[in-house]
Amino acid sequence: MKRKLTSLLDYHKYEALTPWFFKWKRQFLQQTMFSDHELLTQPIAFIYFISATEANPMSALEILKRADNLPSLYKEGLYDDTPHAVQSFVFVLNPTDSSKAFQDCQDTIMQKHHLSTIFEISMTSK
Repeated sequence: MKRKLTSLLDYHKYEALTPWFFKWKRQFLQQTMFSDHELLTQPIAFIYFISATEANPMSALEILKRADNLPSLYKEGLYDDTPHAVQSFVFVLNPTDSSKAFQDCQDTIMQKHHLSTIFEISMTSK
């Protein structure tokens, strides 16, 4: 059975392929703690996609932001996921022709996200 890696962030899902490497990597990263300026590969933003028809958009965002849904280096505490370290953007997928669906979703998301970080992606042909 072939296994397909969809991104570099998927490597942590395939520890069984080369368990020695993942043990070494974990040990190496724990032993060589980094200074802030040395984490040049840390992502600068998270992009979340939410449907405009989502019954509770804030609950869906909270699920996406859970630690167990983040890449492994965040789970291990090597990367900082606080709001000042990582910018968040929310893309609202609107499968309807109604701008009200997007507006309602946007109003809810604005409880915790700034308006300038929320964008609509129309999923209709208009």
